Amino acid sequence: MGKDVVSCRNCDRTYKKNKNGSTSAYLRHLKDSHQDLYTEFSKAMDLRAEKDKIQRELDDKQSLKRHFPAVEKPVMQQAGPSKIARNDGLQTIEEAISMWPTDSAKSVALDSAIIQMIASDILPLSVVDNPGFRQVMQIAAPKYHLHGRNYFAREMLPQHYDKMKNHVSSIISEANSISITTDCWSDANNTHSVISATAHFLDHEMQPKFLVLAAEPIVGAHNSQN
Repeated sequence: MGKDVVSCRNCDRTYKKNKNGSTSAYLRHLKDSHQDLYTEFSKAMDLRAEKDKIQRELDDKQSLKRHFPAVEKPVMQQAGPSKIARNDGLQTIEEAISMWPTDSAKSVALDSAIIQMIASDILPLSVVDNPGFRQVMQIAAPKYHLHGRNYFAREMLPQHYDKMKNHVSSIISEANSISITTDCWSDANNTHSVISATAHFLDHEMQPKFLVLAAEPIVGAHNSQN
């Protein structure tokens, strides 16, 4: 096959290369003759567009922070041009399609680990939209589709709450007896206060344990009178 002619790998249909680099004829052939492949291609292009959008956002953030120590750019950019940013057709499709399904074991495990981190470190849900965090995840797990704040708020947070609630209930149910105490807490600036209910008990090894069962905000300042 000459350099000026390309062929379809699925049906051996041949086309003469367009001198201006246009690929519209190839796309029409894919759509008309190989609908399944065209659907995969469309999904791949959507994923590429999303990654390009994220990269533009990262670049904008970095330009605003030029007077501060810059976060290193992803390794894939330092090593050479990104496949996603090139017009390499099949390579771009293969890379995009290779993203882990959102319901795969690895994706589910990372979703769970992220919401666990947010809860344990008392972080805002918006951390998943931060350019720095997205950059780290792109390097650490490039095939993982990182959801935005809304997904973690609507899906993962309720799931994590139910999981922890069931875990606490299981522990409490194994105690022979428990004592309940209440207390009020305030932050360092005394601007936010909560009242809590805490369960105290002995575990099966006779070790003292406690679990905070609930914490509700208090209207007004927390002082010795209330």
